[in-house]
Amino acid sequence: MIRLTLTRKQQRALQSDGPLSLSDQQLELVMVAARTLPVEQRHQFLREVASGLVRSPTDDAVVAAVDVARRALPPPVFLCDSATVNKEGKQ
Repeated sequence: MIRLTLTRKQQRALQSDGPLSLSDQQLELVMVAARTLPVEQRHQFLREVASGLVRSPTDDAVVAAVDVARRALPPPVFLCDSATVNKEGKQ
């Protein structure tokens, strides 16, 4: 078993629900990813991203959190998925 030893500062950062400190580039990455989602999924997405980050995350941590948050959302429904088929098998 692998055991991690964290400093007190790292432990406080992990337990804190305070604001995140993102760089402009990191914030842009999160916002672009959120903009691609339906409005009703954005809140859940942003909360998922935030839950995967500590106060001052690295660029790689932000990318990973965005990927995890995207995968946690339900898959999109496309209009062709919900199209009805008539008796002859045609749309």
